[in-house]
Amino acid sequence: MNKIIRLTLYLGFVTLVSGSILLYVNNTTLPNIQKQALDAKKQALQVVMPNATGFEGTNDQVSFDEQTVFKALNNNKLVGYIFASSPKGYSGPVNLFVGIANKQITGVMILSQTETPGLGAVAEDPKPLKGYAFSFLGQFNQKSISDKFMAKQDIVALTGATITSQAISNGVKDAINQYNQMRK
Repeated sequence: MNKIIRLTLYLGFVTLVSGSILLYVNNTTLPNIQKQALDAKKQALQVVMPNATGFEGTNDQVSFDEQTVFKALNNNKLVGYIFASSPKGYSGPVNLFVGIANKQITGVMILSQTETPGLGAVAEDPKPLKGYAFSFLGQFNQKSISDKFMAKQDIVALTGATITSQAISNGVKDAINQYNQMRK
């Protein structure tokens, strides 16, 4: 019985020390992690709306569960909107930023995805698609919001990843719907 109590106390002490170390490491690294996430978000906003010099709402948390909209500004004048969208891809949600200005798509950027490597995950690749002068995401740039955004019709689908291609197109359509609702 004495041995059980000793082992229990020893295990409790080890757990307490380990938990304290983990808490310290978490509290020490959390500000850096949050800063890097904010910097990555700012960079993504700039990629999606290149003519903007600032963004309203940049410090807000991006939520893909509800509608998140950023105002893109140039010299404090509104130049467009950036919408967060999260369409369902083949392997899970594809979290996107979609920029819209003057009834045109200014850019699309994938923030996170879990698509199949070598197939759907290729959507993020900045290299031109085989046989085309644009990347998968690059084909959305300067498209009118009145286009269909249908894979294999007005959107070149990724080979072997039609579901992912259509999911991203659906995310763009979702952003367009939000844009149209704002303009009413």
